Amino acid sequence: MSFPPLNGLLALEAVARLESVSRAADELGVTQPAISQRLRMLERYFGRKLIERTPNGFHMEDDVAVFAARLRSAIETIRTASENFEDFSRARENQLTVAILSTFAQRWLIPRLSRFQRAHPEIDLRLMTTSDPKDLARRDADVSIRCGSGQWQGCESRFLMSNRIFPVASPRYLEEIKLSSIEDLRNAVCIRVDAVPRQQDWMRWLDSVGAAGIAPRAWQSYANSTHALEAATAGLGIAMAHSPFVSDSLASGRLVRPFPLECDDVDGDYYLVHEKSPDLPRRIRRFRTWLNEEAEQDGHAL
Repeated sequence: MSFPPLNGLLALEAVARLESVSRAADELGVTQPAISQRLRMLERYFGRKLIERTPNGFHMEDDVAVFAARLRSAIETIRTASENFEDFSRARENQLTVAILSTFAQRWLIPRLSRFQRAHPEIDLRLMTTSDPKDLARRDADVSIRCGSGQWQGCESRFLMSNRIFPVASPRYLEEIKLSSIEDLRNAVCIRVDAVPRQQDWMRWLDSVGAAGIAPRAWQSYANSTHALEAATAGLGIAMAHSPFVSDSLASGRLVRPFPLECDDVDGDYYLVHEKSPDLPRRIRRFRTWLNEEAEQDGHAL
């Protein structure tokens, strides 16, 4: 059985409920002849008269009245589903999901998010944090912040900030051990991250400054960069930092750089990454602009 003409069903339900062709026409935004024509099409489909005009108005057989009532219930269900879908679409339009490494989120992005919320209160920002860079390519994220060369297949990337590595420590700890040269690291406690690829940061930096043979008095190892930097802030030793992760701590003086020497991170710089699109959603454009402004204020941008 083919589907009845939808316009005819709408006309029948409206006329039965309003008991008026003219009011039904006004509600549906058409003319009275259009309502009559739609009813005739529906009658041809069912092969019977559905509504009879009488001196007292309209007359419907009981089964037609039941059919019209069921149509009313179905139309209300469709209307409710449409309204819910519209609300969901509107919310989705303003929802921005960002895939990001946990340490970058904790050490750089989250402390700045209040400024983004004040500038764009209509955007519902959601962070999906991970410790595995492979998770940043997940398709349920609108954008990701990744470390690399800026080349990801099928994606558009915008440079966000450079990523340099160098030692940091608390002012109190540096007063205790009196570092005057890199050689003095032999008397220090060095804090390292015991996870790939961060576990090579100290060796990479020492190689770059020509001090590969120097070993500290002791090592302290932590599971991630956040814990290592907190340990350095607490005065437990000297940690190897990544420039975005310590910009706030350096600005406040909680951490200082005992040496000006630094080197590039083997993983590359930070980029905002999203799928290529000729019509980028407004929420992504606004987030990208805000990120660039924050990075420029920190002096990270190249």
